[in-house]
Amino acid sequence: MNKILVLAMALLFVAACTYQTGQTQVKGGTETVGTQPASETGGSVAKVEIVGFAFNPQTLTVPVGTTVEFLNKDTVPHTVTSDAGDFDSPTLKERESFKFLFNEKGTFSYHCSIHTSMKGTIVVE
Repeated sequence: MNKILVLAMALLFVAACTYQTGQTQVKGGTETVGTQPASETGGSVAKVEIVGFAFNPQTLTVPVGTTVEFLNKDTVPHTVTSDAGDFDSPTLKERESFKFLFNEKGTFSYHCSIHTSMKGTIVVE
């Protein structure tokens, strides 16, 4: 019976580790976190979709402390790259996402480094 309990706990641990695959960049450094809902991470989450070679919405206004998730819905890869060097996602394939926690007020312009005509702005109030 103890062996079954130990095995079950080990499987739950592996499943939990597998779930923790999201990446969030925090201004001033990178922090890897899971893909928990906002209630578990302590802040709100806003979404920007990458679709049709565009960021949608192109301009998003959020309060300080908001995590913005950028989800690639195109079949081609894209990046989310800050114009000022504040954040830079890895190359995102279809259905992959990148999260960034905006902890400072300001206007943050970004683009896709692969398709430089793709531009967006996050306004943090």
